[in-house]
Amino acid sequence: MNKEMSVVKTLQNFYIFIPYLLKDYYFLNILTKELEEIQNSDSTIIVFFKSCKECYHWHNILKKYNIRSAQVHSYLKPKKRNLNLESYREGRSKILLTKD
Repeated sequence: MNKEMSVVKTLQNFYIFIPYLLKDYYFLNILTKELEEIQNSDSTIIVFFKSCKECYHWHNILKKYNIRSAQVHSYLKPKKRNLNLESYREGRSKILLTKD
């Protein structure tokens, strides 16, 4: 089977190496700057984490800074996952935190 695949032309994909001791600060700084840029547009942010625990951790950090985000990972019950995805799809949350 040969299926044609395409990628959205406006997709921005990047990888940044950050010193371990400063990673939380750098990540929060990058995320808030990106969020400021997309605040009044239809653009969104998806962040993939290596563990559910890390995803949950960052969701709580963003909540402390009054940054709305939706998290989707296997620690959540299916109903909560669906509600969070709905929030992201409808634009109430501009950031989706998930496990890769």
